[in-house]
Amino acid sequence: MILGYTSKRSGRGVGIKESSYRVGGDTLPPTVQPWKILEFLLEDARGGFRCTWNLAEFVKPIFDLLPDENKEDLARDARTVYVAGNRHYRLFYVPRKMLGITFGRHDAEIYDLEHFFGSDYTVAGTGDTAQRIAQAGEYLLESLDKMGMRPSRLVSPVQIFQEVMLSHMQVPTIYSLDDDGLDASELAMACLDREWRRTYRPAQSRILQSESIGLSPGSGSGCHGGRVPRWWIQTSRPDRGRY
Repeated sequence: MILGYTSKRSGRGVGIKESSYRVGGDTLPPTVQPWKILEFLLEDARGGFRCTWNLAEFVKPIFDLLPDENKEDLARDARTVYVAGNRHYRLFYVPRKMLGITFGRHDAEIYDLEHFFGSDYTVAGTGDTAQRIAQAGEYLLESLDKMGMRPSRLVSPVQIFQEVMLSHMQVPTIYSLDDDGLDASELAMACLDREWRRTYRPAQSRILQSESIGLSPGSGSGCHGGRVPRWWIQTSRPDRGRY
């Protein structure tokens, strides 16, 4: 399940809109108190993912309410502790990826959806934008599910690939070599003049088209019948492998 969020600044403060109709309401009225916004975002998501379309646009009015020292911490270290009375909120912010909020045993992560999609996909329009964000998130989850991928987080395509595939595969790395091979590996790495891995965004092409790459049925995590989606692998040259 996806919960979509939007923020809006007004003369009375910053208000938050959520896509669901939960007990207690799905809208936080405008406020100038950051802790009220954080408490609203920490409310139970019932096992769903919290998402917004453009994370930078969502957090800007919220961060503007924070004390200067917290804004400086986030800009420098990507994390800070916001204190409101005897309440301490830990914030962790990765631009275009996620906002993490922790208070005691409660935590929440709000993900950026836009970077999963191409420029031809938009949530702009009339009506409830938060609901359209939720629909975009559901489309993403459905697409991943059809590829056999059921991630626990939506930080980025690379993170999803790492969690549901690479973490279950025995992929050799430089650390797999004996000590005698390390020098040669370091020299080889120095010869690389470009990044050899790239990630694709779902809406840039028809991601549900897939091609066989010669895997045996059931090999790899989430690769049904030896077929891997073209979103993940499309390569003809070893120095231009695209993941």
